Amino acid sequence: MYAKNNMMPVLMAIESAVALVVFAIVFFLVKSEPPTPPSASASSNKAPSTAATYLQSLRTLAVDLQFWVLFLMFGLALGTFNTLATLINEVILPYNYSNVRPHSARFALSLAD
Repeated sequence: MYAKNNMMPVLMAIESAVALVVFAIVFFLVKSEPPTPPSASASSNKAPSTAATYLQSLRTLAVDLQFWVLFLMFGLALGTFNTLATLINEVILPYNYSNVRPHSARFALSLAD
C-alpha cells in the first residue's frame, strides 16, 4: 500500500525551507508602518491612552441595553447548545443506540446550530 521509499521527510524539509524563505522576505522587506498615513485620523498625533479608551468603552457597554440583550441571548443559546452536546450520549443511550451514533448526533446538532 505504501512505498518503501518514504518521501515525507523530504517533503517536510522542502515545505519548511519555502516557509523560511517567505518569512525572511516578509521580515526584512515589510516595514512596521506605511510611508504615508492611511487616513487623516491616523496622521494626527493625538492618540489617547489605551487604558482610558478601554475603560470608556467598558462603561459604555455597561449601560447599553441592546448589548445586554444580545449578550444574554447569545449566552443562553451557547449554554443550551453546550448542554445538549454534552448530554447527547445520555439522551440517546436508552433508545439502544451504539456508542458510534452519539457522535453523529453531536455532528448533526452542531450543524443545526
